Amino acid sequence: AVDPNRRTKSHGAYRSAVRKYRETCEAMVRGQLLQLRAAAPRWRTYRIATTWRTDSGRRHDWTNSIAAMKPLEDALQRAGVIANDVETEWERPHFLRAGSPARVGIEVVVTSTD
Repeated sequence: AVDPNRRTKSHGAYRSAVRKYRETCEAMVRGQLLQLRAAAPRWRTYRIATTWRTDSGRRHDWTNSIAAMKPLEDALQRAGVIANDVETEWERPHFLRAGSPARVGIEVVVTSTD
């Protein structure tokens, strides 16, 4: 929650959280490429499918889920996996009930359509 009386601190905390999320996305992409020991493929057209595991199984708005994945798409672009984001095809996200907060998370599958 943003407190208007502490706008600067709240805004700083928000920017810090966004920066940490982007850095985490980039680290995940780099780690996966290192694990596969593969060069970045530089796809020009691709699909991104997401599976959201939430503790309640509540469905999120589709637009919000795409907006949340934009930093991951940017990380893929910076890592050289995708050449550009002109031909991004977003599949409808799937929502699963994880049952406990320890098991929540997002699974992302990026598939080339070249």
